Amino acid sequence: MRLLQVFDEIHRNRSVSKAAEELEMSQPSISVALAKLRDHFDDPLFVRTSEGMQATPLAQQLITSIRGALQLLDQLLSTKVGFDPAAATRTFTICMTDITQMVVLPRILEKLKDRARHVSITVVRLTDETYRNMESGSVDLTIGYLSDPKAGIYQHRLLERDFVCVASANHPRIMSQVSTSSFENEGHLIVGANGSGLALAEDWFHKNKIRRNIILRVPDLLGVDKIISESELIATVPRPVGDFLAKSGLIKVYQHPIGLPTYLVKQHWHERFHLDPGNQWLRRVISDIMNPEVKLI
Repeated sequence: MRLLQVFDEIHRNRSVSKAAEELEMSQPSISVALAKLRDHFDDPLFVRTSEGMQATPLAQQLITSIRGALQLLDQLLSTKVGFDPAAATRTFTICMTDITQMVVLPRILEKLKDRARHVSITVVRLTDETYRNMESGSVDLTIGYLSDPKAGIYQHRLLERDFVCVASANHPRIMSQVSTSSFENEGHLIVGANGSGLALAEDWFHKNKIRRNIILRVPDLLGVDKIISESELIATVPRPVGDFLAKSGLIKVYQHPIGLPTYLVKQHWHERFHLDPGNQWLRRVISDIMNPEVKLI
């Protein structure tokens, strides 16, 4: 761009010294730039005469295109790319846990309906490829608990969560609370939701050698409400999940008898998209929805 500017100013002013003054460059720098232009086009371009530096026929042919190119470059560099959710037709891919899909996704859709009617969401599961997918851009954002963040991944804290016990409202032995002995002796349903706090809870139980009578393991939360409400099994779940399941009236939520640690729910994105206006907007939407002051259930 600087070489094209040198060409333009010499043509306009017919003077190397005036071109240097206009561009705030030294005369030797202008001469070096002119030499590069001459070498590139294999033409003198500007010749000294009694009336100053006169353009050669080739330079006369080039000046219109060069000024057009400079104008386009100036427009490009002055353009600030933004994101208007009301006008956008972008599809965002969000990697989320079953828990987030159950509790948060409806709120996301509610926000989109009001603010971004033509923006769509694709939901994918957390897998071993999640970090690579964020890096490639096939995943815009990941929401959940990731225990081992990789280099190049930004993260923003959303919420701190704790755990509760859930059991059927008609459980024959569990009434007002789940005691430690009940927790050890009752049959357990284990939910293996990858990328959620449930993985943290399972690790904690294992490390602290907490005894449980495990009857059933399921890969996700699908159908857990029916299984719990129609059996004598109990389960450890994050509090929002317990509150969600209890809305049917068939399941009760109990304070957890074991001192499980809390865990942080965060949103994660790759540094490549840290300044992307669309990604920034999506992160603000998620942050607003999952603000600790906002009751999700």
